[in-house]
Amino acid sequence: MNDITVKTNNRNIVLPKINHPKKFNVVFLNDDITPIEFVSNALAATFHINLDEAIEITYRAHLEGKAYVGPFSYEIAEEKAYTVMKLAAENSFPLTLDVEAA
Repeated sequence: MNDITVKTNNRNIVLPKINHPKKFNVVFLNDDITPIEFVSNALAATFHINLDEAIEITYRAHLEGKAYVGPFSYEIAEEKAYTVMKLAAENSFPLTLDVEAA
């Protein structure tokens, strides 16, 4: 870790460099069984995004096989992925999400 030296009033102050936490992406994986409407609504509700953006992400997953939602801390990414998969399982859908380093 490289410290940062700041000179003020003819004094050198050494400040430790702050390492920001690593970010992780939540990834929606296409399964061809879970309805697009369910995925879009779950995405909008869990990630607090508007429905148009949720539909766009859902179609990207459908067409490309997977879609990234955005960077989060590891704990938040895991919690959101778990929440959506639990909701899908409660509705008998095989929707799978993954968490990848950003």
